[in-house]
Amino acid sequence: MTQWHILGAGSVGCLMARLLAEHDIRPQLILSSPARRADWQAEQLDYQYQQQRQKVAVQLLCAAELKTPLDHLLICTKAYATERALAPLLPYITPQTTLLLLQNGMGMHEWMMRTSPDNPLILGTISHGAYRTRADHVVHSGWGQCYWGTWQPSTAPQMMTPLLSSAWEAQWCDDMQVRLWHKLAVNSTINPLTVLYNCRNGELLRNAEALALMQTLCAELTTIMYRLAIPLPADGLWPLVRSIAERTAANISSMRQDVLNNKPTEIAAITGYILRKSQQLGMNCPAHEEVMARFMTQYGSA
Repeated sequence: MTQWHILGAGSVGCLMARLLAEHDIRPQLILSSPARRADWQAEQLDYQYQQQRQKVAVQLLCAAELKTPLDHLLICTKAYATERALAPLLPYITPQTTLLLLQNGMGMHEWMMRTSPDNPLILGTISHGAYRTRADHVVHSGWGQCYWGTWQPSTAPQMMTPLLSSAWEAQWCDDMQVRLWHKLAVNSTINPLTVLYNCRNGELLRNAEALALMQTLCAELTTIMYRLAIPLPADGLWPLVRSIAERTAANISSMRQDVLNNKPTEIAAITGYILRKSQQLGMNCPAHEEVMARFMTQYGSA
């Protein structure tokens, strides 16, 4: 029987563990250090949705405890931590290991294509809401979608069955590159600005200065996507971003949560990625440059 390992036992990694458990799979969560075991009461995940709670059997281990090659590795780490987290796993990643990348921002897929060109690479994007109250308790706070696919269109391999669930609105798509760019547009327009204006998502729409900046960011990214031949949403980027901000009005963005908890952010994989693409195209993106400059000035580092 093939095994599923999850690298990154945060809220998204824990949601994926719960989804895999629906198929009688006991996922193996790779912890960052042996000391993290003390944060878990047992090898069980306490999953909560509204008032319903369920115990999910998992296996906890560290990289040093791996013995055999990995079959399927689901990578749910923050973008900035991925290379470091993957380093001790490299001896156990063979050309037959399927790598699945599920994180905010973009750029890591390009690095993985370069460093592991022979490995099957599946990309994901998720809009389900989740947070942890402790290491082993995840609250599924909002229903959304989950899409999986490859950078170039392809059909879903059989091994993806456990992650494709109609109940979770988790499905395979043949336009994954487009979906990732649309998700990047949402993240780059909302997340950094909630930090700069110290507010929840919906409050941006009631701030005239923030609102104007959001629209300018969308306009700049529209030009980049046009130059890269990435299809835009039918109504354009701004209506998409605005609708997400309205739908998640009460949410605290993941980037703002990171700042409030004195953790590194993923701005380099979000705004930074857009600026790198604009430079490659020989374009100026003053609004994105302003966001990055203000962010770095206020917080000193990404």
